[in-house]
Amino acid sequence: GAFKGTMTATRRVNASPKEISVAEENVVISVEEENVVLTDAPTKGRSAAEVNEAEGKVLKILVRTVSGGLFVLFFNFVIYAGHLYTALFIALLQWGCFREMIRVGLDPAFEKKLPGFLALQWAWFACAAFGVYSSWLEALHADPATDTSRLPVFVAWLLTPGYSGLACLALFSVVFVASVLVLRPPQACYLYQMRRLSFSMVALMMIFGQMRGTPAALYKGLIWYFVPSSIVATNDIMAYFTGVAVGRRFVDKPLLQLSPNKTWEGYCGAVLWTAGFAFLFTGRVAGFKWMTCPAEALTWQVHAKIDCEPHAMFRHLPAASLPSWWPADEVPVRPVQLHMMAVAVFASTVGPFGGFLASAIKRAYDIKDFAAFLPGHGGLMDRNDCQMLTALFVVVYMGALGL
Repeated sequence: GAFKGTMTATRRVNASPKEISVAEENVVISVEEENVVLTDAPTKGRSAAEVNEAEGKVLKILVRTVSGGLFVLFFNFVIYAGHLYTALFIALLQWGCFREMIRVGLDPAFEKKLPGFLALQWAWFACAAFGVYSSWLEALHADPATDTSRLPVFVAWLLTPGYSGLACLALFSVVFVASVLVLRPPQACYLYQMRRLSFSMVALMMIFGQMRGTPAALYKGLIWYFVPSSIVATNDIMAYFTGVAVGRRFVDKPLLQLSPNKTWEGYCGAVLWTAGFAFLFTGRVAGFKWMTCPAEALTWQVHAKIDCEPHAMFRHLPAASLPSWWPADEVPVRPVQLHMMAVAVFASTVGPFGGFLASAIKRAYDIKDFAAFLPGHGGLMDRNDCQMLTALFVVVYMGALGL
């Protein structure tokens, strides 16, 4: 039968089903069929392991907050510096993300048998980067509204219409032929090489395919990169805190098996928070001309002065264009605020699936993060997986608006 009883000890108790050691004051122990339950008023029954786990979570949040805050400060400085610095920042992020991606699934034993094979994947990166950025610079060079006189003579010659395309094709041909020539037997090596090449193509599609038009978009106004990036970051934060606050209270199952910690409440709640943030934040940012004006020159000058007549979407709506029920005198609205709300809806509903795809890659290769570049956040790819998909939407949306 069951044995039940209580005892009060004058020392702390660390209990297991069969052992009891006494060490501190006022501990009540209940024993029932070899199951020992500890009740300690000051810590409400929490064991040392549970307390340490809770303290570890607090420390993790603190580290994540500090490192994230420093990165946000650096990001804001880059935006303030100007269009060219922001474009270089994007290129640096792409380099870092590709570096993390190609290290996933890397087998040192095979790499020793295949000298130079890793360098070939970087050649594919160079080919993709040249194709994307040369086409952007060519369009910029041909635009009379942008001063590109500071470009080196050779670069300006290369950007002559048609020349950059030929140069890109030549580079692609060399890398493509080299990719075939370096294939080595036996069958295990063939399989490893094809897996690596296929994975590199997927990485390049994610990194450059989705962000092909981003440099051109930001040169039409920094707001088209700064605000969507802030929207994605806000969505990530609010999904986390909403999930912590009310997760599993309405839907008691994870959003996806890929990410069991993601909740339906966090996913849906973040849509509302992010849309509200986009509306308010955009209204503030759109008031700065250096955020909304197109770049006037390709220059290294930090925070170069820019002056223009703001596009109609960045100006407050005239009272005549508003519905009768809208409090125009009290809440001035700029059309771009509504457009950024559309970006927010996409970033909140479709954008997270960029992160889910990254989670699938990490689960397939049994890794937690792509890297540990940002303490508490993982690597650059961990922070930019959703950004890339949203960047693609912004470029397509701007095209639909005729910008």
